[in-house]
Amino acid sequence: MKSRCLAALFALLLFVPVNAKAEISFNNESPGKSNLIYSRTTQSGFFDQLLLSRLVLNDGNEYQLTFSKTSPKDWYLFSDKGSTIQIDGEIAKLSLLDTQSEIKQGYSYANVTTTAMFDLTSLADRLATAKSVGFRIYFDNQPPADIVVPDKVLREWQKVITMK
Repeated sequence: MKSRCLAALFALLLFVPVNAKAEISFNNESPGKSNLIYSRTTQSGFFDQLLLSRLVLNDGNEYQLTFSKTSPKDWYLFSDKGSTIQIDGEIAKLSLLDTQSEIKQGYSYANVTTTAMFDLTSLADRLATAKSVGFRIYFDNQPPADIVVPDKVLREWQKVITMK
């Protein structure tokens, strides 16, 4: 069940047009099974997309944050070492769940899209009341990226976390 939901999240991230606006969406698989609530933000600074997802299970919730980066010339290999989140000035280590890469080629171009999914389940309560959130994401082959989550995006994430 979890692997199917993770695969669905990656598919959502890779095949959505990049001009989409920030949004909160719901995906109900079927009654009595898991539900997915997510906030997708496109063209958010360094990353093309940020996707905060909440998987509602019978025994609780799981939260993941997916980063997506597309580049015509550079491959970004997300590292499983060192990436952090800063919530209201307090720093915590991020746990990398999965990464995927895809090459799209046309007649005169090639783009590499790389995605990484991090577990935020243990941090959800803190995110729900946070005033500021930032990330330092490490790569194996590129310099780290520092991201400050815009207030509007943070408010959307808080809706996803606190929604009944």
